[in-house]
Amino acid sequence: MTAVSPLVGDAKAAARAIDALRRGWTVRVSGGDGALVLCAIERVGDPSHFAAAHEILLSGNRAATLCLMGQGLAAAAPHAVRIEAPAELAGPDGAAMAMALADPVLDLTHPMKGPFRALPLDATAAAAAAMELARMGGILPAFLIVEGEADAQVAAADVA
Repeated sequence: MTAVSPLVGDAKAAARAIDALRRGWTVRVSGGDGALVLCAIERVGDPSHFAAAHEILLSGNRAATLCLMGQGLAAAAPHAVRIEAPAELAGPDGAAMAMALADPVLDLTHPMKGPFRALPLDATAAAAAAMELARMGGILPAFLIVEGEADAQVAAADVA
């Protein structure tokens, strides 16, 4: 009889987190070095999140496109970069501004963005798991970092 190796992580928790992100709900992603409460920019269900968000989490590739990698903090975290949310995010066109920031398809129609300021990313495991959730869920790897309770939660170890 062959030994069955135990599953790494909780696939159901990851699936619930992906479903929540696709629905525009908030997800708490926790890792050994901290946690982030996130909402996918392209699917924000509650417009008040734009006004309340003070930070954004972007993929390293998107940060490089936005010329953030020259900032030491961004260069140190190649897979995900935390930036200060622009003040315009709280305005009436916050959703459109956030999408222009997150979606490379909109770069030609909204070419001028920034400047942005990279911030320290303490929850690197949670950020990497968030990028993986975006990939698995087929959504843009760009999130509002919000405060408060989350609609779903997942541990970084559950995302494999």
